[in-house]
Amino acid sequence: MRARHGHRGYRGHGTFSARPPLRSIRYGGQRHSPRTLRTGHGNPAGAERSPGRVSRGRIPRTRGGPQPPGAIRPRTCVVPEDHYRGATAGSSLVPRTARAGDPAPRDPGSVVNRRSVHYDAIVVGGGVVGVSTAYVLAGRGLSVLLLERYAPVHEHGSSHGDSRMIRFDYEENVYVEMAARAYRAWEDLAKRLGRPVFRRTGICNLAPAGSEVLETLETRLRDCELPHERLAGRAFADRFPQLNLPQNSEAIYQPDSAVLFADEVVRSLWDCVLEYGVDALTETEVVSIDPRDDHVEVTASDGRSWSGTRLVLAAGGWTDRWLNALGIDVDLVVTRELLAYFPRAGAVPHEAGAMPNVIDYHTSDPFYCVPQVRVPGVKAGCHRTGRVVKADDPEEVDDTNLASVREFIGRRCPHLSRDPVAVKHCLYTNSADYHFILDCHPDHANVVVAAGFSGHGFKFGPVLGEILAARLFGETPPVDTSLFGLERFSSPSVLKPRTLA
Repeated sequence: MRARHGHRGYRGHGTFSARPPLRSIRYGGQRHSPRTLRTGHGNPAGAERSPGRVSRGRIPRTRGGPQPPGAIRPRTCVVPEDHYRGATAGSSLVPRTARAGDPAPRDPGSVVNRRSVHYDAIVVGGGVVGVSTAYVLAGRGLSVLLLERYAPVHEHGSSHGDSRMIRFDYEENVYVEMAARAYRAWEDLAKRLGRPVFRRTGICNLAPAGSEVLETLETRLRDCELPHERLAGRAFADRFPQLNLPQNSEAIYQPDSAVLFADEVVRSLWDCVLEYGVDALTETEVVSIDPRDDHVEVTASDGRSWSGTRLVLAAGGWTDRWLNALGIDVDLVVTRELLAYFPRAGAVPHEAGAMPNVIDYHTSDPFYCVPQVRVPGVKAGCHRTGRVVKADDPEEVDDTNLASVREFIGRRCPHLSRDPVAVKHCLYTNSADYHFILDCHPDHANVVVAAGFSGHGFKFGPVLGEILAARLFGETPPVDTSLFGLERFSSPSVLKPRTLA
């Protein structure tokens, strides 16, 4: 397939508890209970060996949680030398993940795993999608190499910051199903870590009364049997004093939405893959990916090279150049989206748990708010309004965009200051229809591409890892992925872009 598609004329875009009240949900006419949506149980063959299980002749890795005290964990990962410094008797066996600013290893050759430099799978990109995929693959007992250009949770891409929304208010059924599976997976991660990774907040979608967006969301929530309320006027104001809902407007409130502690979960997933024995190389820029008949060769800018039987490309805003290099003529548009944190200006609480997530459809480009988590302010931005950039372009604050976000805060959040305490950026890697790309290379089935997450992919991290692992081994994915294929770009005229956030 060499479908050329370009769209450069772009307008640049729970508390930790027992089970949340996600009732059994209907998808495609079939009813699934929350238990059937749990991650890690997607193989219909049950306990039988699948193509993605332990390779012949390789000793399976430990697949549970942390090893017991006294267990020896070999140092098999390329990480900064001070990774293990500061350990004392009785300290956690989970090593500290590399942080931005850590020095690179002085002699990577002496630190890399002593076994062969051939791996069952190589994952390029250590953001939430890449590290989630490495986590799933290593859990299958495979030897995995994870390559990250920077340090974990760096601020150059899309997997940083203190918060992301988990939400179910999608027009497409597959995203609702994926969100339900991801919710369970994040809860499982919290149990493994022994600490919360999200906080349940609910979400309010705001729009003019009778608007199509409200009707669409309410229909979808009803079809999926998800709880929701339609609020307006005094009932809304009493319930959510943080927000000013205009007259002749309504809100749909869905209580199961949550705030995910974004950078914390990415660091925790890095810790987990290190426990699984993944060779995780930071500060490693890949300059060559060469698919062969039975393996893929990868080379870094410093001359190091590795081979893998299979490869997952999850390079975020840098993926577009790799698609072209690999002969996949599908354009991705990268935008640098502005977000700002606005501090409280009164006594009304705005922390996660007191304030809901918000998506506001009163304008053609929806605004959003995420309640305060760690940074002392409510996060706000305007979805898909960033400037078109290259991933390596220097950051510049768009004063016009910032002014529009400040105006939004002034009219919608009366108890917040309009002067932000911080202004940040996040890359959106947008496909033409704002749907994901989760597919095999058309000529190399051992190469899988993960791209085009278009500003709404982070929450799905664990499920994306499951899907990519399944695609890598020719298995049936845990959800229907027909919406995410590369073939759809062969007919760009029939692509229908998503209209909701």
